[in-house]
Amino acid sequence: MKTLNRYIVLFAVALGLATAAAPAFADPITSLFSTGVDANGNVITQEVLVDPHWSLVYSPPSFSGDNPFGYNVAITGGSYYNSNIWQPGIGTAGWIGPDSHVYGWQGPDNGPLNGTQGNYGYETTFDLTGFNLASVNISGLIAASDFNRDNGLQVAYLNGINVPMPVAGPDFVPFSIDQANAGGDFVAGINTLEFEVYNSGGNPLQATGMSVIFTSATATLPDGGATVTLLGGALAGLAMLRRRLVK
Repeated sequence: MKTLNRYIVLFAVALGLATAAAPAFADPITSLFSTGVDANGNVITQEVLVDPHWSLVYSPPSFSGDNPFGYNVAITGGSYYNSNIWQPGIGTAGWIGPDSHVYGWQGPDNGPLNGTQGNYGYETTFDLTGFNLASVNISGLIAASDFNRDNGLQVAYLNGINVPMPVAGPDFVPFSIDQANAGGDFVAGINTLEFEVYNSGGNPLQATGMSVIFTSATATLPDGGATVTLLGGALAGLAMLRRRLVK
C-alpha cells in the first residue's frame, strides 16, 4: 500500500506540472467568412449573387437598391471585379457591392457593383459561444474603393463600437482585431462586424465595392482542452497501477 501511495503522489506532482505547462491551443472561429464566398468558403465567380454571409445594412438616401434580391443584400462582383477592376482578389475572397446589372447604366468600366454618392454599410456576424473572449484574434486584408480609386473605407464597428482600422483603398492592406485594439467589445454569442465604405459618386452611378479576406480567426477554449486530457490519462494510469499492485 505504501508503494501505491508513493506512486499516487508522483502522479499528482507530474499532473500538476504538466497541466501548468500545457499550452492553450487556439481553435478556428468557423462562423466568420470572407466576402464573396459560398458556404464552403469557395470564392463565388458568378456575378450578381447574394453574398450568404454579408448584408448591406444602410446606403445613401439617393440609392434605391433596386435589385432583384431586395434592399438589404450585398451583391457579388464575380469574376469581373475579381480580375478586371481595382486589385484582383487574392483567391480566398471576392468583391461585394450594393447593386446589380438590372439597375442603372452599365458602361465598360462599370460592372455589377454600383451606387450613388455616400456611405454604404456592410455587416457580417460570427459566433464566439464557448470561447475565451480575451484570446480572440482576427486578422486579414481589406480593400474598399470606387471608380476613382479613392480610399473607400471610412470606419469599422465591432458590436456597434468603433475599432481602429487602416486607410484602405483599391489595394489590399492588413488589419487586425483583438483584445489590444477592441478592448472588451467581443461578446459571448453572436458578434457583429461592420465596415463603412464611401462612394465619391457618379452620374448617376459609380462603381463601389469592398473585399475582406480573413487570413486568420482564432480563439481558445476556457481550458484549452489540455487539462481534461491530462487528467483522464493520469487517472487511467493510476487505475492500471493499482490493479497490478493488488495482484
